[in-house]
Amino acid sequence: MTKVIGLAVFDVGDVDNLTISAVADHGTVSTSVAHVPLANGLNESLADINATLNSGIVYRPNNNPDNQKIVDHVLVTVTDSHGLSDSLNLVFKQSGEGGAILQGTEGKDIFFATGGNDTFVFNADFANNGSFGHDTIRGFDVYHDVIGINGIQEDLAYLYAHATSVNDGADVLITPDNPFDPSHTSTILLKGVTMEQLHGGLSA
Repeated sequence: MTKVIGLAVFDVGDVDNLTISAVADHGTVSTSVAHVPLANGLNESLADINATLNSGIVYRPNNNPDNQKIVDHVLVTVTDSHGLSDSLNLVFKQSGEGGAILQGTEGKDIFFATGGNDTFVFNADFANNGSFGHDTIRGFDVYHDVIGINGIQEDLAYLYAHATSVNDGADVLITPDNPFDPSHTSTILLKGVTMEQLHGGLSA
């Protein structure tokens, strides 16, 4: 069982009830307090949804008796009464030994590192989709983990050249070049990584 906290929904102006859903490829997701399954959606006010998210959502993996290495993906979607929606993808290793290859989507992703040697792959189909979105990595190890961006350079020197310090120096924001359309930007936020640490990985 894994509990995810820190998510929130923001909207402008008066809104009707919203529906939040969370669907996992290899498990189930529910609220942490009332244990309400989220696969079919939960319809609440904006304040109630944020209270639910503040308490956390709980992921439970499917049965895996052989402890095979499985990377799971949870799609969290919020939909308003007009049918408009926004989604966020949680990408993480559910089970198995060692690091993992964590494959991103074309939307907004949050990656969770394993503590082993991980490879984070971003789906940068710039020619057709314009960008791969605005993604976040938590637990990135500059000495052991690798970031791969399909379609453009992906070595640490390239990432460092396109990185800036944000959030009072606590995090690093990487903005890769878009060779097809510079007006479409994509970003990778490395939570808990400083520019000094990133440079240290470059120098190692």
